[in-house]
Amino acid sequence: MKNYVVDNYENYREEDRLTTNNARKIEFITTTRILNELLEKNMKVLDCAAGAGIYAFYLAERGYQVTATDITPRHVDIINSVLKEKDYHMQTAVLNATDDEYLDATLADKIIKTGILRHDDEKCFWTDTYYSTKKEMENIYLKNNVQIIDHFAQDGLTPSFSHIVDKWNDDQFKIWCDYHYSVCREESILGASNHVIIVGKKG
Repeated sequence: MKNYVVDNYENYREEDRLTTNNARKIEFITTTRILNELLEKNMKVLDCAAGAGIYAFYLAERGYQVTATDITPRHVDIINSVLKEKDYHMQTAVLNATDDEYLDATLADKIIKTGILRHDDEKCFWTDTYYSTKKEMENIYLKNNVQIIDHFAQDGLTPSFSHIVDKWNDDQFKIWCDYHYSVCREESILGASNHVIIVGKKG
């Protein structure tokens, strides 16, 4: 059966998505800032739907034991290629996160994110071409006995005026990053954001 997710990402440069300009960098800056606050040292972390590995490498370089998986073979090939130049080990695999045997085999202390998962599959908390409200997504977590620890907008309003953000100097951009962080949990910002993360704890 044709997998449209894989076909899309095989022909898209995911490795450039969060690094090419300031408006895109805001997602990575915000997410890593909050991960630094939430993750304990020396944890085992599964980066599910890792893409080209930008978060996986960030965490591995800070001492976490990382497993990076993605459904798109091209992404895992990129991660493995970069790993050849690193002095640490990272487990990688081409895997579909909706597979029961995959979820059962997870030994990580934390799953830091999931992506490109079906909305109609209750094992999964993210959506593919479907836009959920804050309340709807949190209800899915609560229904599955997952305590909500945090819920934040990764890029917020930034994409709506990216052409302006990309003209700012470093000081101006830092001011915006700090401001976005201060409001990234506001419901209106969550509703406007292209990307959000819900941090949960099972049980």
